[in-house]
Amino acid sequence: MRLEFTPEGTTLIADDGTRRELKEGEDQETVAAAFRAEHPDAKPPVPASVTPIQMRKALRHLGLKATVDAYVATLDEEAAEEWEYALAIERGNATLQAAAAGLGMTDEQADDLFRLAASM
Repeated sequence: MRLEFTPEGTTLIADDGTRRELKEGEDQETVAAAFRAEHPDAKPPVPASVTPIQMRKALRHLGLKATVDAYVATLDEEAAEEWEYALAIERGNATLQAAAAGLGMTDEQADDLFRLAASM
């Protein structure tokens, strides 16, 4: 959400383009909070890749690192090495997608994990 200030007044603009003009006497904070609830900001795009340290920090933050480590221990040597020594963790990687599914993650949860990792 963003604000647009014009000589005519202030307009709230949601990510989806919806506009709401503030009327004279309205409390900007109150109106903005209600508008934000009705029009939540769009999620950032899913990064194509993150660094291994970013992913491990995100997994630790979510309490999933030990679960993922245990899952990796069940993989064949090549797949485990791919996880352990990768220079980047690619969102579209088939091994990663299989691991996410094996851990019961939906595509949306995996996307959110990548978004979180990119922020770390």
